[in-house]
Amino acid sequence: MKRFPPSDDPAEVIEPGEVCDTLVGKQVECEKDGTQKMGTIIQQVQAKPSVYFIKFDDDYHIYVYDMVGS
Repeated sequence: MKRFPPSDDPAEVIEPGEVCDTLVGKQVECEKDGTQKMGTIIQQVQAKPSVYFIKFDDDYHIYVYDMVGS
């Protein structure tokens, strides 16, 4: 998953294990099965700060992602 900071900064990759509480409202890009999807982080789970709810463009589902990798 890649987070997009303001347009004057290069794209920053979220590293496994990194927790950042300022991601709500940020644009993200996710690649799955060869397709790229753009979305917005809409909420961070307070009980587990590495978990975020993400709403992707052109999709009515809300997805849950844990930003900690294996």
